[in-house]
Amino acid sequence: MTSNEIHEFVLTKSKYITLEAAELSILPDLATQIQSYIALGPPKQRPAETIFVVSFGFWDIYDFSRMDYPLGQNGTDTSIKELFSQLDRLYNHFVTNLYPPEEPGVPDSVKSTMNNINTPSFRVIIPKLFDPTLLPGWLTLRPAPPAPSCIAEQQKNAVYLTQRWNNLVENQVAAWVLTHPTLEQGSSHDNVRRSASPPASTADEASTDDQEPESSAVEKDVFYFDLPKLLLDIIVEHQLEDESLSDASGLGTGESPFESVYQPCVREADVDDTDSLVDLKGMLICKEPEEYLFWDSFNLGSVVKRMIGKGVGEMVKENKSLRQQWKGIKNRISSDH
Repeated sequence: MTSNEIHEFVLTKSKYITLEAAELSILPDLATQIQSYIALGPPKQRPAETIFVVSFGFWDIYDFSRMDYPLGQNGTDTSIKELFSQLDRLYNHFVTNLYPPEEPGVPDSVKSTMNNINTPSFRVIIPKLFDPTLLPGWLTLRPAPPAPSCIAEQQKNAVYLTQRWNNLVENQVAAWVLTHPTLEQGSSHDNVRRSASPPASTADEASTDDQEPESSAVEKDVFYFDLPKLLLDIIVEHQLEDESLSDASGLGTGESPFESVYQPCVREADVDDTDSLVDLKGMLICKEPEEYLFWDSFNLGSVVKRMIGKGVGEMVKENKSLRQQWKGIKNRISSDH
């Protein structure tokens, strides 16, 4: 969960689920994880390069989809506000403790040299959110919804909220990259109590045009990895191959690396076909894990994880960040004129 407190508050307003009946998350949320990281203190030797990975939203959508839609929508919107608020806390720690603009005891001549060489930027990898209804556990492990809700309604909610999450993050990340908070940002938990309406889109409050950060500020930058495209291409490729079909984009003409993109390698010991499975303490495990897209009901297998790691690594290595994309667009527009 992005925020356990927001999750708990949304549950108190739900028509379908009582707070007493809900299984509240006890895992550290984003604020707790960042606070634990900050509490470690700065390293003895300043790192030459730092890149943060922030992957949240899956369990938020998974849970908010069982609420009535307006409440789930508000929980989604407020969680995104919390996401960027906590990223500002991490940014403040970065510029204050990891890469302070001025270090005591360093001569001005050395400071000038240090500032001209390898000026750091605050870089974050944010993967686009994958639709949770496409994972095996959505149908096999999700509790039956209480009336008047139903499985179809929750699935529709999850699809809509996933799209909403990705759209809002994509709209707000530009404004976030181009702002530089000077004070420690607090939690947005109070905001969810004060307002039941979705927050205004920052796309209306700030434009990427003609906005440049202060020259003395540490730049923010984001690598926005399109995880859904990677996974959906794998699934569609497999489906088209099964039917001996292909589409205009070329999917179906390759060769799927997976035996199954539906069943996980690890599953409950109540299935009929157990010939290719090994019984281990009541759970059935496939003999060839690399042939399965999913390791278990909610986790990807090792092969696709390597594919994701390779894709993200290439983005970072080739510096395909949002800031670089904007510069490329700006240069193309300038050359056209």
